[in-house]
Amino acid sequence: SSILTYSELPDISNIVYTTFLITVAALPLIPFNFMLSQYCGMIVTLTTNVLGFTISVIWLATNSKFWLTPWANMLRIPAATMGIHPNGTWIEKEDPLHDPSILGLSVAVSIVYFVLLLIVSEVVFKKKVMK
Repeated sequence: SSILTYSELPDISNIVYTTFLITVAALPLIPFNFMLSQYCGMIVTLTTNVLGFTISVIWLATNSKFWLTPWANMLRIPAATMGIHPNGTWIEKEDPLHDPSILGLSVAVSIVYFVLLLIVSEVVFKKKVMK
């Protein structure tokens, strides 16, 4: 779309970097959704994810507490790396959302959430297998 809209090539390295960070931020959703789908079903899992993204776009991603949910964490990363607001619009360089210092917090919190949820899922599923 950069070629069609602005007649310029996109910054591929920035896109790859941002995609990598979003992937790391999404890691906690894997064990979370796996546990949720095993115990509550696919409809509840999908509904939970839609609500998580909706609440994150509206309230959390632009807030200083963005790190509380993986959905808001993922939405905040493009704001810091590419200047794209969590709602999909461009943001100005001076906007506080365009602060790259949040990237370390995003990655650290995502890894901690992932490890904790992985441990919880291991305990939960070990009990389920034992039955």
